[in-house]
Amino acid sequence: MIHRWAACLIAAVASLPAAADQAPGGAEARILIHPARSPAVHIAHACTGEARPDRVVIAGGMSAEAVRPTEAQARLDRQIVELRKLAAAHGGEVLLLERLRAARTTRERQDARSEPPPFLMLQRLELSLPAKVDVDAVLERALQLGLDRFGSGVRVEHIETNPRIVVRYRFSALARELDALHERCREEAIGHWCSGPQAEAELCRLPPPARASRFATQQMSVQTQALLMEHGGVTRYRLTLPWAPDQLSMVEPLGELAVRFEGTLHLAVTDAPR
Repeated sequence: MIHRWAACLIAAVASLPAAADQAPGGAEARILIHPARSPAVHIAHACTGEARPDRVVIAGGMSAEAVRPTEAQARLDRQIVELRKLAAAHGGEVLLLERLRAARTTRERQDARSEPPPFLMLQRLELSLPAKVDVDAVLERALQLGLDRFGSGVRVEHIETNPRIVVRYRFSALARELDALHERCREEAIGHWCSGPQAEAELCRLPPPARASRFATQQMSVQTQALLMEHGGVTRYRLTLPWAPDQLSMVEPLGELAVRFEGTLHLAVTDAPR
């Protein structure tokens, strides 16, 4: 057993003054020192692993201009239908986000025909595809179909003075990838501890499933390597078990690469299966 119990029974008759030899009523007095549990065993183990994004996302928007809002809506809807066909042909999908409506003031002039229509409708969207597709070919076709706004923060103004990041990579099941890393790290930590001099022979001789159930995860945290951010600079993303959705969604590489995770797992040996 990892936690040993120590008990000691002392007879007061042999060690206490005579006045204390007899308890009230003539019964023999005995002092019982209760057992004390030894400190729990804690294990810290360094872990490393990597995961590769399985989705590539083209972020941007489509717009349509017209004299009347209903005309702009019809044109924009037709463009989106064609974009959905493109996505489906490559095993992807189109996620529609906000739809913006804007109007501009027109002036009565002789050359009014050269002015843009007064009404503009803009649909922010994401085109999500399997990471293995030829994203450049899909992007080129999307531009032909009317993709004219770029990046996650589209603007109503059509002219962009600065380049915008239009492609990024995502994980569809990062929590599952990190759970697998957690389990692998647990196995490594238990095996390493059982091979050391401090191991408890009785515990380490248990079958692997029974042995693993005696080790409780206290904490696990990992961080990524430095990743580029959309607006410049690099950052490392830190995640802690249990993996929160808002933490997972932050890990979004701008380029296609395997993301490395490094961290530490903390285990404690328990008396009962976890």
